[in-house]
Amino acid sequence: MKILIVEDHALIGGRMKTYLKQQSYQVQHSETGTDALIQLHQHQFDVLVLDLGLPDFSGLEVMKTAQSLIANIKVIVVSAQTHALEVAEVIRAGADDYMRKPFSFPELESRIEAVSRRGATKVKHQKREHKGFVFDPSEAKLSYQNKEVLLTNIEQKMLKLLFEHKPEIVPYQSFLERIWGSLSQNCGTDKLHVNMNYLRKKVRQLNQQPLIETCRYLGYRLA
Repeated sequence: MKILIVEDHALIGGRMKTYLKQQSYQVQHSETGTDALIQLHQHQFDVLVLDLGLPDFSGLEVMKTAQSLIANIKVIVVSAQTHALEVAEVIRAGADDYMRKPFSFPELESRIEAVSRRGATKVKHQKREHKGFVFDPSEAKLSYQNKEVLLTNIEQKMLKLLFEHKPEIVPYQSFLERIWGSLSQNCGTDKLHVNMNYLRKKVRQLNQQPLIETCRYLGYRLA
């Protein structure tokens, strides 16, 4: 199980990470919302342990971004606040559990196991097909006949967007917002074009037939 801890207190976050790794979990620790968003865009996590009091971002904003990027991610919010209204707001916003600081690490582990069991039965991602190309989100791969290529997280997001809006043109800005979320304001279209070129090279490994069409000044669509 892969866990992302977002805790701005370096000592507390480090101790949580050490304890959970000793219990055989795969764990990453971010001290800021900015770093957390980068981690969420680059990796798939099963559980997010999130402190609301971050120095640069709203914890709720980080949670919403995580849920938009990773289907079925479980969120445990931790906070020193004890006000009932805050707890209610966090649960309404989509958190799976809420823990008040201070808490024991064994208790945190038990909460992680509990929320994970709720998502034990995951909805399978449906395969998508277009002109002989088959996109399988659950396996992170694109295939054509008996050949296949593995896809990065960014490449998967681009293909998902194209298939969701087929046969429409998907504007550049939609790609930026889907892929980089809150960081999109700092990303130009050049970064998008570079990643799209990487994806097209993989498509050509399968078949020379184009899968993605560039609509100049507008965006991309399935060819």
